[in-house]
Amino acid sequence: MSGPAHAKGEWETYWKETARLAGQSETDSSSIWEVEAAQASAKDIARFQSFMRPELPLVDLGCGSGIQTRYLAQHFQRAIGVDVSQSAIELAAQSNPHPGLQYRVLDVFDTQAVQAFQAEHGDVNIYMRTLLHLIRPEARARFAASIGMLLGRRGVLYLYELGAAAGEYFHAWIQRNGMPVSLQRVLQMGIQPGTVTREHVLAMFSPERFTIVADGESPSAPIPVRVMSPSPTPVLAPEAWAPPGYFMVLQPREP
Repeated sequence: MSGPAHAKGEWETYWKETARLAGQSETDSSSIWEVEAAQASAKDIARFQSFMRPELPLVDLGCGSGIQTRYLAQHFQRAIGVDVSQSAIELAAQSNPHPGLQYRVLDVFDTQAVQAFQAEHGDVNIYMRTLLHLIRPEARARFAASIGMLLGRRGVLYLYELGAAAGEYFHAWIQRNGMPVSLQRVLQMGIQPGTVTREHVLAMFSPERFTIVADGESPSAPIPVRVMSPSPTPVLAPEAWAPPGYFMVLQPREP
């Protein structure tokens, strides 16, 4: 990612700090996206695996610490975790290794890097969980173009996103429980989570170029978060954070 619509620097700062805090038991260093694979990827796989060509690599786009990537690697012959942050990739390789799994830095807004990745790996399947809402609106068309390039003609895209009602959900949750430490860390880095409606997704991946082969609405996997408290040790929130979401499985149309 590059230019004014890009948060590459913010992501590098966020994951560098996350890696620094890792292992400090007195500090809540977890990422807000650090959802156990049994609560996330395991449910996702049932929705998309049958549509994907098993001979193609599966790319976990925006892999972060690699907790989902490691699980996906147990179900696909080739899995590649990619992230725009070098610190995230280093943390993932250290924390979540798996035989046959590799991690790579990839900036999807760098056209030459995307072309080189596609030339190296060919068409790929893509797994993308709660990433679109972090892409700034003015950058979404460029983002979708890169996704299309990576998929090629045979790849399949699975995405899971926050639902339209997620904003109200977050506001009500924080009113009841306080600001989660993990969310506060994100905001302090200048990263602004948002929502992407189904209409936005369909505008990015238009019916002229993509076919929806499966979709539906579902509550997100519960995320264990910690609320702000005056004590040195954060306190577990009294309820799980599970904002509403939806999923889609899309494949390119034949030219």
